[in-house]
Amino acid sequence: MKVLKAFVDWGGKGQLFIGVIAMAGIVCVMSAGVIARYVFNSPFDWTEELATVLFIWLSFMGTSVATWQRRHVNVDFIVGMFKPSVAKIARIISIIIVLIFLVFMCIGSFALLPKVLIQRSVALGIPRYVSYLPITICSFYMIFAFFLDLINTIKDPSEAVTKNLNSAA
Repeated sequence: MKVLKAFVDWGGKGQLFIGVIAMAGIVCVMSAGVIARYVFNSPFDWTEELATVLFIWLSFMGTSVATWQRRHVNVDFIVGMFKPSVAKIARIISIIIVLIFLVFMCIGSFALLPKVLIQRSVALGIPRYVSYLPITICSFYMIFAFFLDLINTIKDPSEAVTKNLNSAA
C-alpha cells in the first residue's frame, strides 16, 4: 500500500512538472509565432504543430494531476441524499466503472503506438507517437491512482466518501 501511494504521489508530482513545462512551452511557442508573424512579417511554419503537441501533453498531464489531487468534477447531489453505506457502494461502483474504462483506454493506446511509430509530423518531422504517448502514460498512471482510491474507499469509507464529496463542493 505504501509503495502504491508513493508511486501515485511521485507520478502526480512528475506529471505536474511536465504539465507546467508544457504550458510554459505553449506560451513561448505561441508568443514566438505571433512576434514572427506580426513584427517580422515572416511566420514560422512549425508553431501551430508544436503548440498542438504541447497542448495534448498538457491536457493529459492535467487529467492525471486532477486524478492525483482528487479534483475531478463530481455530480454528488444524488449521492449526497443517500445514507453513508449506500454512498460508499455508489462510490465503489463509480471507481470500478472508471477503472474498466481506463484499462480499455490503456490497452487501446498500447495497440495504437506501434501503428504510429514510423509516421512523422509534417512541419517538425517528429515521430507521431510523441502525440499519442501521453494517452498511454496517463491512462496507465490513472489506473493506479483510482485503484488506490478504491482501496481507500473500501478500507475507510466514511473518510473517503466524505473527502470526495467535500472536495467537489
